[in-house]
Amino acid sequence: MTPRIRESRTHLDMSIGSIAPDTGTKGGIRLGRSLESRAWMCFCEMKWESDISPGVTNDPNRNQLVRVIESALYFQDCGAFADEVYVALVTPAISKHTPDYRKLYQHKFKEYETNSNILEDLRNCKLPPRKNFDAATQIGKLQLRWPTFDELFTSLPDSDISEGLHNFWQNYGSYLNTGQ
Repeated sequence: MTPRIRESRTHLDMSIGSIAPDTGTKGGIRLGRSLESRAWMCFCEMKWESDISPGVTNDPNRNQLVRVIESALYFQDCGAFADEVYVALVTPAISKHTPDYRKLYQHKFKEYETNSNILEDLRNCKLPPRKNFDAATQIGKLQLRWPTFDELFTSLPDSDISEGLHNFWQNYGSYLNTGQ
């Protein structure tokens, strides 16, 4: 279920944490809660060369990053929300460390480091929110992160696929080696 009325489901690049399959939907997920631990989850938006969309299909006033953030805040199972909510923007390091912002996500991530800016963008949305959800009550659980592909690929633990991933990074990540 989405946080906005008349909106299609959010498509994510990756989700991790207290995640369970939603048996009522094809390919859907829900919050998976464990009695012995706190429920946490992380939605990841990954950008290699592309940028975030400045407007989403049913709401030109809402950009792709704030939609992912709102979907993460709304992620639940039968009205039970996550105790800890993370949203990670994963990009090449050069995009994170370049001083002249050329991507919308660079501007929006910096702007969204203040929760009030997220709430302001959500108030400007065209579609109405669901009645059982108030982002302002959930936003204190939110932690934004900006890991880079460089960090992820250089700190891979050994596994059955790590050699293939290291090879991929050597072939396609070398243009990012800026000494940072």
